[in-house]
Amino acid sequence: MWDAVIIGAGLSGLVACREVGKRPGGERVLVLEARGRIGGRVDTRHGADFGAAWLWPLQNRRLTALAREMGVVLVDDADVVRSTSDTGANSTDDVCFWDLYEYSMQDVRRVKSEHRRSGEQMRFAAGTGALVEALERECFRPQRRGAVKLRLGARVTQISLEEQKSSTQRNNVVRVEYETSDGDALRACNERARVVICAAPVRLLANHVQFSPELPELQMRAMRKTRTWMAQQTKVVAWFTSRFWQQRCTKFSCRMTGTVFSNVGPLASIFDVSVPPRVFALAGFTAASRQRRACTEAGTDLCEAVTMQLERLFGAAARSECVRIEFHDWSEDKYTCDAEDRAVADPWEHPQYTYRFAPLWNSALVFAGSETCADGSGAGGFLEGAVRAGERAATEASNILEHFGQHIFSTE
Repeated sequence: MWDAVIIGAGLSGLVACREVGKRPGGERVLVLEARGRIGGRVDTRHGADFGAAWLWPLQNRRLTALAREMGVVLVDDADVVRSTSDTGANSTDDVCFWDLYEYSMQDVRRVKSEHRRSGEQMRFAAGTGALVEALERECFRPQRRGAVKLRLGARVTQISLEEQKSSTQRNNVVRVEYETSDGDALRACNERARVVICAAPVRLLANHVQFSPELPELQMRAMRKTRTWMAQQTKVVAWFTSRFWQQRCTKFSCRMTGTVFSNVGPLASIFDVSVPPRVFALAGFTAASRQRRACTEAGTDLCEAVTMQLERLFGAAARSECVRIEFHDWSEDKYTCDAEDRAVADPWEHPQYTYRFAPLWNSALVFAGSETCADGSGAGGFLEGAVRAGERAATEASNILEHFGQHIFSTE
C-alpha cells in the first residue's frame, strides 16, 4: 500500500509529490501519468516552449520562489529586447515595445505598445521544461527518503473508496485502477493508498474516470464546467539563424520588439521567444478552428501557412533563414482537451476559477491542477496556479496522513 497516489505528472502533480515527500519520515508515493512523458501542459523542445512559458514575478511569487529554490535560470523579456536595442545591453532604462497589427493582408500597422522595466515579465532560460526536469530529479532521486515511483503510460479508469474498520478507528483506503500498454494489449492494474491526489484536469476526470461512490452532484457539475485553460489552442514555434525581425525588417522602419496581432492568421498572435545567443525563435498561437480554416483557404499545411504569414510580415528572411517549424495542437491532445473545450466560443477569454474543490471521502480524495486554484490570486489556469494548487493539495494530503499516525511500508 502507498501513502499517496498522485494522478498526473504535470507541474502541479510534481509540486505535490515534492511537498508530500518533505514530511519527516518521507512517504511512499506513486505518481501515475497517462502520457509517455512528464510535464503535462509543459512541452519544451530545442529551448522553446509549446505550452506554458511566462511568469510575472510580482504576481507569481510561489512560482518564482520555486524556480529559485530549484536553481532554474530565468531570462527577462526586457533584457532580451534591450540586448539588441540602441540603449545598450547594460542599460536600466525602460524598453519600448513595438507591436504590429495585421488587420488585413494590405493593412499592417506598427503601434508603440508599452515600456517595461527589468523583472516585470520573465521566461525560463532553457524553457519551462527545465523546471519540470529539476522537480523530476528531486522527486525521484534514488537517495530520497521514503519510496517515490513514477509510472508513465498509466491511464486511470476508476477511483474507489474502501472502508476498513478496526476496533479503534475507521481508516479509509482508496483503490486506483488504471491501464497500461503491454505491446498491443492493455493490462489492467490497481494500487491502494491512504490518500489520492488528482492532479489531472478536473473536466477530464469528470468525463473519463469513474468514482465509487459517486462524487456529490455539485462537485461533478463544477468539474464538468471547469474549462481547461488553453486546451483548444495550437502553439507554433519557428527557429531561425538570426533575429532578423529586430535587425533588418524590410517592411517597417522600426524593429518589431513586441507582439503581432493578426486578423488574417493562421497565427492570431506572434511573439519573440529568443534567448540569445543560443535560440532565435518566434512563437504564436492559433485556435484549432481558425488554423484549419486558414490552411484550407491557403490549400497548404499549417507550417507552410505560418511561413507564408511570417514572410508577408517580415519579408523573404522569414523563409530563407528558417531552420525548422514545429507545433503542438493541444486540441488533439486527449489528456488535455475534451469536446467541451474544443467547443468554446471565445478561446482567448481567461475563465474565472472560483470553485473550491475541497477534499472528499473523509479527506482521502484531494484535487490539484492549476484550474483548482481558487484562492483569490487569479492564478488559476497559469503556472502559478499549478504551483499553488500542488502545494495546497500536498498540505491537505499530509494532514490526512498525519491523522493516521503511522506510515505503511508494506510491499507492493
